[in-house]
Amino acid sequence: MDADPTNPHFPCNRAHAHNHLENYGQALADAEAAIALSPGYAKAYLRKAKALKGMGRMKDALRVYQAPLRPRALPPPAARRAAATAPTLHATVFRSCLARCPLMSARPSSARASRGVR
Repeated sequence: MDADPTNPHFPCNRAHAHNHLENYGQALADAEAAIALSPGYAKAYLRKAKALKGMGRMKDALRVYQAPLRPRALPPPAARRAAATAPTLHATVFRSCLARCPLMSARPSSARASRGVR
């Protein structure tokens, strides 16, 4: 990161490594740094949500997973990119977060099944 402190890919890649090593606090800090450098970088939101999920903060993780779906919060070119990639962005991780979310478990299983949630 010393080579180019303005490049969001460096902290985002380090957040990925920290998530893999289960160092979720450090992963969260790096993901937030990447988002601060480039608010339209959808992968940084994924890294942040994964860190929050690892910390057991499911509601916060769900909000972060939905952040790229809110194009008004992003600069116009990034908003178009995020809107195009968000529906396919690690859908299995998103479903996993939903399945573990306490709000989802409170609903009857038939209601979840009708929406396709497993």
